[in-house]
Amino acid sequence: MDLIMNRLFLHFQCKTVDFILYASLHMDQWLNACVATERATATIKGVNFNKEKSKQVAKLAIIALVILTAISGIHDPLHRRLLDDNDDDQRRIWCIVSYSYNIQIFNKFIEAIHFFVPFALNLISALIVIIIGARRRATVKQDRTYKEHIIHQFRQHRNLLIAPLMFVLLIFPRIIIAFASGCMKSSRESTIYLAGYLISFIPPILTFVVFVIPSKVYTAEFIATVKKQRRLIRMYINRIMEKWH
Repeated sequence: MDLIMNRLFLHFQCKTVDFILYASLHMDQWLNACVATERATATIKGVNFNKEKSKQVAKLAIIALVILTAISGIHDPLHRRLLDDNDDDQRRIWCIVSYSYNIQIFNKFIEAIHFFVPFALNLISALIVIIIGARRRATVKQDRTYKEHIIHQFRQHRNLLIAPLMFVLLIFPRIIIAFASGCMKSSRESTIYLAGYLISFIPPILTFVVFVIPSKVYTAEFIATVKKQRRLIRMYINRIMEKWH
């Protein structure tokens, strides 16, 4: 009975864990791209930017991204299975995935979309913010050249360009693994595959470091939020202490 339950658990884990990680990683990339697109839209429209409409669009976009990301990766759990490996009196159970040729082509195509489209949206949005910001400043402050305004905007928003470039470098190993077909032929290759797989998790971890800390506006907002939460916690603790006394 325990063996059956363990196998059912391993089968469930094999089907779900990688799929959830797959969807979460791609959702992180797409959400960053959506934020960058909204930032560029706000820059283009200026005072005509409708925040309430933007919130409604954001809610619909999140729902659509969850559904589309899940659909784009649904082929993965469908082609996963458990493999029993009895070698040297040691029984191992491996979770393996095996694609047909057509599914391999489809998987590579989907991975390319998840990789290049969010990166392009981030990069283009950053350039739009910098160029339009420079044009507006050049119109108001004509004591400087357009080139000087571009340089100033680049320094002010450099994190918008640096972040997607850093993420591309960190995600690139996972893309290589996705495009490399075939099985591992030696134990040394497992280390390379594992390292590349783990490196791909770094971008979501570094979101705060890359996006918030380099930006003065985001840092100030973060500090203000932390101070507000501290005040609320102190008020809550004081109320509890007063009740006890």
